[in-house]
Amino acid sequence: MANPDSNSIPFPPCQDLPEGVDTWARRLKGPEVPLSDKLSYVKLNVSDGLKYVQTIYKNNEDMLWPVLYEYATKNGIRDHETLTLSIRGSPVNPYLPIGETFIQNGNTLVISQSAAHTIDYEAVQDLTFLSHTNNEGELYDDYDGPLTRVDEARLRINFDSFWPQFPSKHFKCRARDNSTINDLAQIISKFTNVPINQLRITHDGIRARGEIGQYRNDDRVDLDVHHELSGAGTAVRYQDEVLEVPTPRNRCPKRDVPD
Repeated sequence: MANPDSNSIPFPPCQDLPEGVDTWARRLKGPEVPLSDKLSYVKLNVSDGLKYVQTIYKNNEDMLWPVLYEYATKNGIRDHETLTLSIRGSPVNPYLPIGETFIQNGNTLVISQSAAHTIDYEAVQDLTFLSHTNNEGELYDDYDGPLTRVDEARLRINFDSFWPQFPSKHFKCRARDNSTINDLAQIISKFTNVPINQLRITHDGIRARGEIGQYRNDDRVDLDVHHELSGAGTAVRYQDEVLEVPTPRNRCPKRDVPD
Protein backbone atom coordinates (compact mmCIF):
# COMPACT_ATOMS: atom_id res chain seq x y z
CA MET A 1 0.00 0.00 0.00
CA ALA A 2 2.89 2.30 -0.79
CA ASN A 3 2.19 5.87 -1.75
CA PRO A 4 5.06 7.47 -3.70
CA ASP A 5 3.53 10.92 -3.28
CA SER A 6 3.43 10.67 0.50
CA ASN A 7 5.44 13.17 2.53
CA SER A 8 5.96 10.58 5.24
CA ILE A 9 9.39 9.93 6.66
CA PRO A 10 11.23 6.94 5.12
CA PHE A 11 10.74 3.57 6.79
CA PRO A 12 12.81 0.40 6.50
CA PRO A 13 11.88 -1.82 3.53
CA CYS A 14 10.34 -4.52 5.75
CA GLN A 15 7.00 -2.68 5.57
CA ASP A 16 5.43 -0.59 2.81
CA LEU A 17 5.17 3.13 3.35
CA PRO A 18 1.85 3.97 5.01
CA GLU A 19 -0.18 6.72 3.42
CA GLY A 20 -0.24 10.05 5.17
CA VAL A 21 -3.10 10.85 7.54
CA ASP A 22 -4.39 13.63 5.29
CA THR A 23 -4.47 11.33 2.26
CA TRP A 24 -6.43 8.68 4.10
CA ALA A 25 -8.80 11.23 5.55
CA ARG A 26 -9.65 12.60 2.10
CA ARG A 27 -10.36 9.12 0.80
CA LEU A 28 -12.81 8.24 3.54
CA LYS A 29 -16.43 7.92 2.38
CA GLY A 30 -17.70 7.11 5.86
CA PRO A 31 -15.89 7.11 9.19
CA GLU A 32 -13.83 4.00 8.44
CA VAL A 33 -14.33 2.88 4.82
CA PRO A 34 -12.06 4.33 2.08
CA LEU A 35 -13.39 4.41 -1.47
CA SER A 36 -10.63 2.53 -3.27
CA ASP A 37 -9.64 -0.63 -1.44
CA LYS A 38 -12.84 -1.33 0.57
CA LEU A 39 -10.75 -2.33 3.59
CA SER A 40 -12.11 -1.62 7.02
CA TYR A 41 -10.19 1.18 8.68
CA VAL A 42 -10.15 2.27 12.31
CA LYS A 43 -9.69 5.83 13.42
CA LEU A 44 -7.17 6.18 16.27
CA ASN A 45 -5.99 9.12 18.32
CA VAL A 46 -2.35 9.34 19.39
CA SER A 47 -1.25 11.47 22.36
CA ASP A 48 1.75 11.77 24.66
CA GLY A 49 -0.27 13.52 27.35
CA LEU A 50 1.59 16.75 26.63
CA LYS A 51 1.43 18.72 23.36
CA TYR A 52 1.48 15.91 20.82
CA VAL A 53 -1.94 14.94 19.42
CA GLN A 54 -2.50 13.09 16.13
CA THR A 55 -5.38 11.31 14.39
CA ILE A 56 -4.48 8.32 12.22
CA TYR A 57 -6.35 5.76 10.11
CA LYS A 58 -5.17 2.14 9.99
CA ASN A 59 -6.46 -1.17 8.65
CA ASN A 60 -6.15 -4.57 10.29
CA GLU A 61 -2.91 -5.40 8.48
CA ASP A 62 -1.10 -2.24 9.56
CA MET A 63 1.40 -2.12 12.42
CA LEU A 64 1.92 0.78 14.79
CA TRP A 65 5.70 0.98 15.07
CA PRO A 66 5.80 3.74 12.41
CA VAL A 67 3.76 5.87 14.83
CA LEU A 68 6.58 5.61 17.37
CA TYR A 69 9.20 6.18 14.68
CA GLU A 70 7.51 9.39 13.56
CA TYR A 71 7.09 10.63 17.13
CA ALA A 72 10.76 9.95 17.87
CA THR A 73 11.82 11.81 14.72
CA LYS A 74 9.69 14.86 15.53
CA ASN A 75 10.88 14.99 19.13
CA GLY A 76 14.56 14.32 18.65
CA ILE A 77 14.46 10.92 20.36
CA ARG A 78 17.34 8.90 18.97
CA ASP A 79 15.82 5.45 19.38
CA HIS A 80 12.10 4.90 18.82
CA GLU A 81 12.36 1.53 20.56
CA THR A 82 12.59 3.36 23.91
CA LEU A 83 8.95 4.40 23.37
CA THR A 84 5.88 2.36 24.24
CA LEU A 85 2.19 2.44 23.31
CA SER A 86 -0.73 1.72 25.62
CA ILE A 87 -4.52 2.00 25.76
CA ARG A 88 -6.00 2.77 29.18
CA GLY A 89 -2.81 1.49 30.79
CA SER A 90 -2.67 -1.78 28.82
CA PRO A 91 0.46 -2.10 26.63
CA VAL A 92 0.08 -2.50 22.86
CA ASN A 93 2.62 -4.43 20.80
CA PRO A 94 3.51 -2.08 17.90
CA TYR A 95 5.01 -4.93 15.87
CA LEU A 96 1.78 -6.92 15.58
CA PRO A 97 -0.86 -6.26 12.90
CA ILE A 98 -3.70 -4.26 14.43
CA GLY A 99 -6.11 -7.11 13.67
CA GLU A 100 -4.20 -9.30 16.13
CA THR A 101 -4.52 -6.83 18.99
CA PHE A 102 -7.39 -5.59 21.15
CA ILE A 103 -7.46 -2.18 19.43
CA GLN A 104 -10.90 -0.85 18.51
CA ASN A 105 -12.14 2.08 16.48
CA GLY A 106 -11.86 5.37 18.36
CA ASN A 107 -9.22 4.20 20.84
CA THR A 108 -6.60 6.64 22.09
CA LEU A 109 -3.01 5.39 21.93
CA VAL A 110 -0.80 6.87 24.63
CA ILE A 111 2.92 7.24 23.95
CA SER A 112 5.28 6.82 26.89
CA GLN A 113 9.04 6.72 27.19
CA SER A 114 10.89 4.08 29.13
CA ALA A 115 12.25 5.55 32.36
CA ALA A 116 15.48 3.62 31.82
CA HIS A 117 16.21 5.65 28.67
CA THR A 118 15.17 9.15 29.66
CA ILE A 119 18.25 10.29 31.60
CA ASP A 120 21.93 9.53 31.23
CA TYR A 121 22.94 9.76 34.90
CA GLU A 122 26.64 9.60 34.13
CA ALA A 123 26.26 12.66 31.90
CA VAL A 124 24.33 14.44 34.67
CA GLN A 125 27.66 14.68 36.48
CA ASP A 126 28.73 17.22 33.86
CA LEU A 127 26.73 19.74 35.92
CA THR A 128 30.00 20.10 37.87
CA PHE A 129 31.14 22.27 34.94
CA LEU A 130 28.92 25.07 36.26
CA SER A 131 31.09 25.23 39.40
CA HIS A 132 33.89 22.70 39.51
CA THR A 133 36.27 24.00 42.20
CA ASN A 134 35.73 25.04 45.80
CA ASN A 135 37.06 28.16 47.53
CA GLU A 136 40.46 26.48 47.94
CA GLY A 137 40.76 25.61 44.25
CA GLU A 138 40.10 21.88 44.72
CA LEU A 139 37.85 19.96 42.36
CA TYR A 140 34.42 19.10 43.69
CA ASP A 141 33.62 15.37 43.85
CA ASP A 142 29.98 15.92 42.89
CA TYR A 143 27.78 18.54 41.28
CA ASP A 144 25.69 19.10 44.44
CA GLY A 145 26.68 19.82 48.00
CA PRO A 146 27.47 22.71 50.36
CA LEU A 147 28.32 26.07 48.79
CA THR A 148 31.87 27.21 49.49
CA ARG A 149 32.23 30.34 47.33
CA VAL A 150 30.58 33.75 47.50
CA ASP A 151 29.98 33.63 43.72
CA GLU A 152 28.09 30.29 43.95
CA ALA A 153 24.37 29.63 44.16
CA ARG A 154 22.31 26.47 44.45
CA LEU A 155 20.72 25.95 41.04
CA ARG A 156 17.46 24.00 40.87
CA ILE A 157 16.66 22.71 37.37
CA ASN A 158 13.00 21.79 36.98
CA PHE A 159 11.65 19.33 34.40
CA ASP A 160 7.86 19.64 34.57
CA SER A 161 5.93 17.85 31.79
CA PHE A 162 9.18 17.29 29.92
CA TRP A 163 8.91 13.56 29.17
CA PRO A 164 5.69 11.88 27.98
CA GLN A 165 3.83 10.12 30.81
CA PHE A 166 6.76 10.72 33.13
CA PRO A 167 6.55 12.50 36.51
CA SER A 168 8.12 15.89 37.06
CA LYS A 169 11.78 15.77 38.04
CA HIS A 170 14.41 18.22 39.16
CA PHE A 171 18.14 18.39 39.76
CA LYS A 172 20.09 20.58 42.16
CA CYS A 173 23.68 21.65 41.62
CA ARG A 174 26.15 24.39 42.37
CA ALA A 175 26.48 27.14 39.75
CA ARG A 176 28.80 30.13 39.64
CA ASP A 177 27.34 33.49 38.77
CA ASN A 178 29.32 33.68 35.53
CA SER A 179 28.27 30.25 34.26
CA THR A 180 25.88 30.62 31.34
CA ILE A 181 22.49 29.42 30.20
CA ASN A 182 24.21 28.17 27.05
CA ASP A 183 26.55 25.97 29.14
CA LEU A 184 23.56 24.59 31.03
CA ALA A 185 21.64 23.90 27.81
CA GLN A 186 24.52 21.85 26.41
CA ILE A 187 24.78 19.76 29.57
CA ILE A 188 21.00 19.18 29.65
CA SER A 189 21.01 18.23 25.97
CA LYS A 190 23.63 15.58 26.69
CA PHE A 191 21.98 13.92 29.68
CA THR A 192 18.42 14.07 28.29
CA ASN A 193 19.41 13.01 24.74
CA VAL A 194 17.36 15.93 23.39
CA PRO A 195 18.88 18.11 20.63
CA ILE A 196 19.99 21.44 22.01
CA ASN A 197 17.81 23.39 19.57
CA GLN A 198 14.72 21.72 21.04
CA LEU A 199 15.35 23.03 24.55
CA ARG A 200 13.95 26.20 26.09
CA ILE A 201 15.10 27.34 29.53
CA THR A 202 13.00 29.88 31.44
CA HIS A 203 12.97 31.80 34.71
CA ASP A 204 9.55 32.80 36.08
CA GLY A 205 8.07 32.07 32.66
CA ILE A 206 10.53 34.30 30.77
CA ARG A 207 13.18 32.85 28.48
CA ALA A 208 16.54 32.85 30.23
CA ARG A 209 19.67 34.10 28.48
CA GLY A 210 23.22 35.11 29.41
CA GLU A 211 24.76 34.38 32.80
CA ILE A 212 23.00 32.31 35.42
CA GLY A 213 23.93 34.70 38.22
CA GLN A 214 21.50 37.36 37.03
CA TYR A 215 18.62 35.08 38.06
CA ARG A 216 19.98 34.58 41.56
CA ASN A 217 17.75 35.14 44.60
CA ASP A 218 20.02 35.14 47.65
CA ASP A 219 21.88 31.83 47.23
CA ARG A 220 19.32 30.14 44.99
CA VAL A 221 18.42 30.07 41.28
CA ASP A 222 15.32 28.34 39.88
CA LEU A 223 15.17 27.50 36.17
CA ASP A 224 12.59 25.52 34.19
CA VAL A 225 13.41 23.38 31.15
CA HIS A 226 10.92 22.82 28.32
CA HIS A 227 11.08 20.47 25.36
CA GLU A 228 9.89 22.12 22.15
CA LEU A 229 8.62 20.02 19.24
CA SER A 230 10.60 20.22 16.01
CA GLY A 231 9.49 23.10 13.85
CA ALA A 232 7.71 24.89 16.68
CA GLY A 233 9.81 27.96 16.02
CA THR A 234 10.16 28.86 19.71
CA ALA A 235 13.39 27.10 20.66
CA VAL A 236 16.57 29.03 21.39
CA ARG A 237 19.43 28.38 18.97
CA TYR A 238 22.06 27.76 21.63
CA GLN A 239 25.65 27.84 20.49
CA ASP A 240 27.04 24.33 20.13
CA GLU A 241 30.38 24.02 21.90
CA VAL A 242 32.50 21.31 23.49
CA LEU A 243 32.60 21.65 27.28
CA GLU A 244 35.74 20.36 28.97
CA VAL A 245 34.44 19.08 32.31
CA PRO A 246 37.07 18.42 35.02
CA THR A 247 36.53 14.88 36.39
CA PRO A 248 37.75 13.80 39.84
CA ARG A 249 38.81 10.16 39.93
CA ASN A 250 36.37 9.21 42.68
CA ARG A 251 33.35 10.73 40.93
CA CYS A 252 30.51 8.27 40.38
CA PRO A 253 27.00 8.56 38.86
CA LYS A 254 24.32 9.82 41.21
CA ARG A 255 21.02 8.04 40.65
CA ASP A 256 18.58 9.87 42.90
CA VAL A 257 18.35 13.58 43.64
CA PRO A 258 16.69 14.46 46.98
CA ASP A 259 14.37 17.42 47.39
